[in-house]
Formats: sequence, C-alpha cells, structure tokens
Amino acid sequence: MSLAACGGGDSDPVDPDNPNPTPPQNQNPADTIAFTDATPQVIGLQGSGQTTNSNLIFTVTDSNGDAVRDGITVNFVINTLNGNEYIGPDDATPTQASAQTSGGDGEVAIGLTSGTVAGVIIVNATVNATSINAESSKISIGGGVADTAHLSLSRDQINLPGMVLDNVTTDITVLLGDRFGNYNVLQGTPVSFKAESGTIDTSNFTDDIGETTVIFRTQNPRPVLANNEITAAEIAEIDRINTTYGLNIATDGSVNQRRGWVTVTAAVAGQETFTDNNANGYFDAGDGFSGTDDIGEPYIDSNFNGARDPGEDYTDTDQSSTYDGPNGVWDGPNCPDTASGCQSAMTIWDSTQLMFTGHGAY
Repeated sequence: MSLAACGGGDSDPVDPDNPNPTPPQNQNPADTIAFTDATPQVIGLQGSGQTTNSNLIFTVTDSNGDAVRDGITVNFVINTLNGNEYIGPDDATPTQASAQTSGGDGEVAIGLTSGTVAGVIIVNATVNATSINAESSKISIGGGVADTAHLSLSRDQINLPGMVLDNVTTDITVLLGDRFGNYNVLQGTPVSFKAESGTIDTSNFTDDIGETTVIFRTQNPRPVLANNEITAAEIAEIDRINTTYGLNIATDGSVNQRRGWVTVTAAVAGQETFTDNNANGYFDAGDGFSGTDDIGEPYIDSNFNGARDPGEDYTDTDQSSTYDGPNGVWDGPNCPDTASGCQSAMTIWDSTQLMFTGHGAY
C-alpha cells in the first residue's frame, strides 16, 4: 500500500532543494510612477544650522495599480538653482541621479541636498528607458537662520496695573524670518526672553510659521526711575500740555512720563542683515552691510538714551565678562573675516516696552 497518495493526489510536490520557495512576483511592466513624499519638505541652506537634506520617495506601479518588482531603475533630474545643491549620494553630477525600486512595494528613494541659494526645487523622476515620469512637490530651500531685518517683537497689552496688582499678564510674541523672507524653515528655533521688571518665560520655540509667544506677568521688582532724569524735551512737552489744557504738572522731575516703563528683550541665534549684491547666497566681499544693521549684545536701556551705559543690565552672549557693542563687521554663520572679529555664532535681538501703572483715575 502506498502512503504517497494520502491526503489527496493534487498537492504540489515539495522540492527538497528549496523547501520554502518565494511566491511568484508581479512580472507586469511599469506603467505609472507617482510622487509619494518628501521628508522634510523645507530645508535650510548649507551652513545654516538647519536640516539640509530631504528624502524624496516615488512609487512605481503596473497597469493594475500593483507595485512593480524590485530592481526598476528610475532616473532623477532637478531644476538646479546653481547654488551647489545636488541630488543623489554625492555632488559629482549634481542635477541628476538614478536609483532602483526595492522592498517589494515599488518605492524608490532619492536624497536632495541643499546648496547656498534659497528658492524652490522640483525633482522629475522617469522610469528608465520609458516616457513614464512624475514630478515631486515643491521642495523649499531657505536661509535657515533668523535675520535682524525680519525679527519682530510685540505685546498684546501695553498698560498693566503692575504698580498695584500682581499676576496681571499679557502675551509677548516674536515673529522670525530668514533674510529671504521665509518663516517655515525656522520651526523649532529657541527664543530667549528677559524683563527689566516683573517676570517672563525664559524661552520658547517657534512653530511652523516662525512664531512663538510667552507670558509676561506683573510682580516684584517694580520699575524705578534710577538714572532716568527728566530731559529738556520732556519739560517742554509738559509745559505745552499745561498751557493747552490749563494744568499745572510739575517740571522738577517729580513727574516723568517714563516712570513705570518696563523693557522686555527677545534674543535668538541668527545673523545681521545684508544685501547679497552678487546673489551667491552668502555674505562676501562686495556685499552691502550698513552700520545701522550692526548690533551689539542685548541690553536693557534703562535711561532710554539709545546706548548701553555702565550699570545697565546686558546679556553676555560670548561669555567675555564685558559688554560687547557693535563690532563694525558683518556677523552670522560662516562669516568670512574672523580675523577682524566677526562672530559666526551671532545673537540677534529686539526690545519692546510695557507700562506699569496704578489704579485707574477719573
């Protein structure tokens, strides 16, 4: 009696040399390629300190919509911005590269690396030796660091009864942009805050539109008028008000319009603004840099004279134990003249004022 026939006679025989054969793969030719994803979709320039690589994925399918087998070659081409950006594993042939599908899902991945010019790149993918092609979404290349010309600091409420009440709050908001006017590339940038009086959050991170908001609240210490004498211009303004409205406000300094003003500063890693005259994407000889754009370390201008005076609080960003004012050269990532003292790790900043007042009066 034969046992070979037990269980039915239509079973496939087992190949002793290949007991676990791979199921047959789809052998239909490629019919369609589609863009699937870019991670991330916004990258920074080289030297910006931001992510400079994006991973692009395309998917190749047959006429039935099924993934093609492994090993399909796809050719990629980018519309270069001429800033040394490239696609693929190296920059030998920066505007074009090839890769093969793998993993059995029809996906093919290619890397895009930014250069030194900001703008938008679209990658075209073509299945080898066919006219089957697709375009990626737009990949944005931005400056990647905050720029002084695009740093904005604001407050929701100016007057707070901080002379008589604690825990009255207002929002302090910072908006960042790079020198190209982009804000989305600055997501996750930390911004630091300092208040002359009252208290404020130490820092916060920008969101996907380059914005961050912190809370300021009233409490000790209250603002004082130390080293903040009344000026001739203020005396003239008080005289004008007295004459116009029939008042008798003192001009001996006992009444000062700046009493109660509180300065708040916001600081962030970035660069001083400049004019890129040769459009190569970075600061070099011949580019425009104005003395009005040259800034020093953040400080609290307690006497409102527009300069940092001895005794006024400041942030020692370079830990030199001395206040460093404007240095006369452009400061920012990859600054070209370190011999002249330019700072590649630059802190840019801005300030705004709040008013601590008493109770309302009629």
